[in-house]
Amino acid sequence: MHGLDLTAVMAIHDAFVAKFSDDFNSEHTVSKRYMEEMKKIATTPALENMHIGLEAALEARQYSIDEGEEFEHSDEDLMKMSDEVVAVFEKMCAVASMDDEGNPYDEEADIITMPTPTGLSIKREMEPAFDATLSLATEGQFKTTGDLITHVRKGEEALAEVVELRSRMSEMGKPSAVPTFNLEASDDIPEGKMVQRIASDVFDIRRGKKAFDFEIPFFEWEEPHPHVPAIDEGYIFRPMPLLNLLLSLVNNDKAYLVGHTGTGKTTLVEQILARMNYPMIRVNFDSEITRMDLIGRDVLVNEEGNTVSKFVDGVLPTALSGPYVLVCDEIDRIRAEVSYVFHRMLENNGLLLTEDGGRLVRPHPMHRLVANANTVGQGDDYGMYQGARPQSQAFLDRFTKWINVDYLKPKDEKKLLLNSCPALPEKYADSIIRYAKEHREAFVNAEVLQPLSPRGVVALGETLVHFLTLLPDESKASSEALETVVLNRASPQDRAVLKGLVNRVWVAPDKEEASE
Repeated sequence: MHGLDLTAVMAIHDAFVAKFSDDFNSEHTVSKRYMEEMKKIATTPALENMHIGLEAALEARQYSIDEGEEFEHSDEDLMKMSDEVVAVFEKMCAVASMDDEGNPYDEEADIITMPTPTGLSIKREMEPAFDATLSLATEGQFKTTGDLITHVRKGEEALAEVVELRSRMSEMGKPSAVPTFNLEASDDIPEGKMVQRIASDVFDIRRGKKAFDFEIPFFEWEEPHPHVPAIDEGYIFRPMPLLNLLLSLVNNDKAYLVGHTGTGKTTLVEQILARMNYPMIRVNFDSEITRMDLIGRDVLVNEEGNTVSKFVDGVLPTALSGPYVLVCDEIDRIRAEVSYVFHRMLENNGLLLTEDGGRLVRPHPMHRLVANANTVGQGDDYGMYQGARPQSQAFLDRFTKWINVDYLKPKDEKKLLLNSCPALPEKYADSIIRYAKEHREAFVNAEVLQPLSPRGVVALGETLVHFLTLLPDESKASSEALETVVLNRASPQDRAVLKGLVNRVWVAPDKEEASE
């Protein structure tokens, strides 16, 4: 331990924070926990000085970051740490996985468990001496052994009441369960049934598992359902959007997903429903969508040689009358006067078809509605989403859950990229992720109008793999892949900015090898 320099100690800290931070535990929270645990094991002057030095270094680094500089340890730096550093890091990880009493933390156990009876008793012959010492030690607060035992018992009873109250609050906070029922076959829709499964099992949640310890609907179909999306095995869920949307589906809340283009709002909904075997109907909204498109219309049909008028349901009564999730894409582009047709649906009161003689379509118990958009319905705040319209507040107020969907974190997007393109060398994956981060920052800051979605990142990786196979010059392969996927679709103004980003963040093979 004495041979560790400050750089290595900071590397341990950064690796620890990267390992344990997620959507439920911020980097600040994990860093604070790390410093607290490090202070506990600082039992020698050297370790104590190390703790003080690290604390000062972190404050200095934060000050430097606030001034515009960035400090981070690369994966190569962490891999080059000595065995001694790795051993300390592993010890800190072990400490983090323990509870406050030093026992291994059990995710399945309750946070507070019922205490066992104290069984506190004093030998009768020792009571006079104990009473005298007790009174003196507590300055008269406890004069006899009986006073002490009574106080301990009251504490146990109070703790038991707290445990029971928390248990009741936990049960109250859980989403309401939907009863299991069978679904009859019709036309091309197979027979099936809906059951309840634990969310953490369906989505294979390992970190933050207790947050997903509730039942969600799961559909079992006799044959593949034509409206159930296909599962993308490489898809990476972000914990908080997943949790929020699952709770909305269970509780039948009307969810509005908002985020920049390319953040994967629609894909998030599709992949959640795919794993639940939940059928969906997706509608892409634009200014040309009319009330008749949504409600339905009269059409002329031939019945037994006679031409008759027949009302054909539109998308809303179809989605409302079955176990479907209606996904309203780009809901902020609908004309405000058309959006009023949704009001009764959004209140869970069904749909009254005045065009069909006042027929009332009642909602199926498993009908749900999810909307998504690039704006919050107040028009284009960014100057990048032409066609986004200000919506009626009466319409927007009927959405009860507003879920922000951001771009994937770099480490998650790199995992997605390598899962989709296993033949891609990791150094190029790092270059692509660095470029994607810079590109999106430029897009969000309105420096360029061209977005870059996860689909674009994967397409860049796949194209690069092809060119690396076909072209002997790696620099030429990189250049052609960027041109084909990104630059050739850019406007002249965007192209100039994006070329600058490429030159700054893309590591050419010859430069990388020379630096090594």
